[in-house]
Amino acid sequence: MECPNCGGKGSKSTSRGATYSCKACAGSGRLECSPQCSSCNGTGEITEEFQKETREKYTPKFANYSPDSAVVWPLLALNVLVYVLVTYFPREQVYFLYLSIDSLERGQYWAFLTSSFIHWTFLHLFLNMGFLVSYGPPLEGLLGKGRFAACYLFAALTAGLASFLGNVWLAGSYFAGAGASGPLFGMVGAYIALQYRWRMVTTINLNSLVRWTGGLLVLGFCLEAGGIIFLDNWGHLGGLLGGLLFNLVLPRPRGR
Repeated sequence: MECPNCGGKGSKSTSRGATYSCKACAGSGRLECSPQCSSCNGTGEITEEFQKETREKYTPKFANYSPDSAVVWPLLALNVLVYVLVTYFPREQVYFLYLSIDSLERGQYWAFLTSSFIHWTFLHLFLNMGFLVSYGPPLEGLLGKGRFAACYLFAALTAGLASFLGNVWLAGSYFAGAGASGPLFGMVGAYIALQYRWRMVTTINLNSLVRWTGGLLVLGFCLEAGGIIFLDNWGHLGGLLGGLLFNLVLPRPRGR
């Protein structure tokens, strides 16, 4: 690279006209560029492509955590579709979607996931989808589309596993629980993880949500223990832990 101190001449002149060898380049007129040089990366040649790459590297980038629903609405539509299938189609045609004691024997391992899209009644579907539409977009905005979808499905899987363990293996029921409440509890777990690690939950009242969720979980186990009503408490717990762990082990999300 041409020495900027002497303009590539190798020498410099005093105000009285005397010349002397340039100290910067030792009279060679050229400088060897450092490998750490931010202008040429040590090549000695300044290119526009590398300059652009350098500018982008040091340009501040701000994450966008505004709410998004690009994944929320397809999930809602899928839940509605499965509800129509299990409600209006013969049971034997949609039995493969249910998570039951026969699922493992039949090799229907996908039922651990598909059971989270089954709803017994319209009210069951309506309440769960209302929660998804209310709390899904802010979380999708925080996590980004891909991570939100992965978190939802992972929580659905852990909910299915916990429901099968608690309701089928331990309680002896033929069917495990069903419904989107498992991955919805996983969304709450995701919110808790994001707030615990990075203090980044500002768009919802997290304290109220956690109190409501914790109260529902405790109440559900009490009601089931008293034989009053069945709630998929194991699925709720599994989904909550799944969403929590999923976001505790991953780095800070980049947002939408």
